Amino acid sequence: MNELINKHSKEIVNKLGKNLESLILVGSYSREEEIEGLSDIEFWAVVKNLGRAKKPALDSNVSLGFTTRSHLRRLKPYIYTIEVKKFGKVLHGEKNILSLIPDYSYGDIDPIDGVILLNNRLVERLILLDKIENNQKINQYDFDKGYIQLVNSLLVLNKKYRSIYPEKLEEFRKLNINNVSLKNKIEGAFASIKQPSKLPVNKNEALVKWLELREYFRNIWLEEKRLLRRLIFKPLHFFIYRKASNIYFSDKYKNKQLRDSVIANWERFIK
Repeated sequence: MNELINKHSKEIVNKLGKNLESLILVGSYSREEEIEGLSDIEFWAVVKNLGRAKKPALDSNVSLGFTTRSHLRRLKPYIYTIEVKKFGKVLHGEKNILSLIPDYSYGDIDPIDGVILLNNRLVERLILLDKIENNQKINQYDFDKGYIQLVNSLLVLNKKYRSIYPEKLEEFRKLNINNVSLKNKIEGAFASIKQPSKLPVNKNEALVKWLELREYFRNIWLEEKRLLRRLIFKPLHFFIYRKASNIYFSDKYKNKQLRDSVIANWERFIK
């Protein structure tokens, strides 16, 4: 097991104590598509009592979500549901805990999941802009990941979603995409993400790349915008996504106060 994963999993197990039933590795590390030093390490903790579950202090690139046995049984056919069931690795506790998750296929994923995914990534682009403006280290991987996120959304919308990079690219090539420039960018992103450059992109170049990617996000977001109405049952989410897109796709993106406000609401109520 990766030393970092082993280290963080032990910390979580010790902190959660007897309330913890199982600890599951999810995300890119579980799919064995992680980029060392760049990918986040993601865990799910299955606990007995959600009310007593408190997140321990973890590194910024480590995330921990909580669930219960009953919640696993009720999971809907979302991207994350299928990927956890298919690729999740139980590091501690009951080894067959993932069998509680219903058996879904990729075709069961509702297109609205692609819209939610796209809007969440849109907010993450605003977070990336903060890093650019603060002269934090940015590299090509930050942009390659954005193009692959667009592919994820397109595949869900077309009922063609796949989890693994080669399978994503294969399904994307089958889509009827007329934008040659976008297709070339995506091909390049899949090629370079296998061996990402860790060399930093300077601030001016990063902003150019950020604006370029924004236009591709705009094209796909406009195609999926009509599905946002189905989020009416979660009016707060709809409001946050609408405000975020209004900032992202206009000159308001330059207003750090507006960006910080929508990012804070997203982190508090959605993430």
